[in-house]
Amino acid sequence: MSVDRTTDSIAKRLSWAMVGVVLFDDANTLLGQPATYWHHPETADEFNRLTHFFIVRGPWVFCIYQLFYIAAAFVLSRLVPHRAGLIILFGLILGHFDGGSSWLAHRWHLGTQGMVFYAIILAAVLALAVSTSPSRPGTGRG
Repeated sequence: MSVDRTTDSIAKRLSWAMVGVVLFDDANTLLGQPATYWHHPETADEFNRLTHFFIVRGPWVFCIYQLFYIAAAFVLSRLVPHRAGLIILFGLILGHFDGGSSWLAHRWHLGTQGMVFYAIILAAVLALAVSTSPSRPGTGRG
């Protein structure tokens, strides 16, 4: 089963949206650490057990892990059948949205307002990612 260019283009744009959401979560994960973390990584504040495994080993280990994680997710979402790739992308987008928004609400004390503001921005990005360019009048395509 082949995928048309428009659908493939949407998947590519969603891949980049996923990268952005993961990086936003990662930036908040690092910036949200207690002051003690930078000299004693074992004091890391991280709820996700897999991420915790890496972040307590230091910020550079965490960053390297995240680069591999993002690359693997990006490549895997392109290698599997189209629908499975979209499921991977949306799953990671939603999961990391939760991670990033929880930092906004709890660590940065923005409450649900921060979460909603982030949701609106992400919704706009996703709408742009899945939108195709409008057809020209008179072409019969709509």
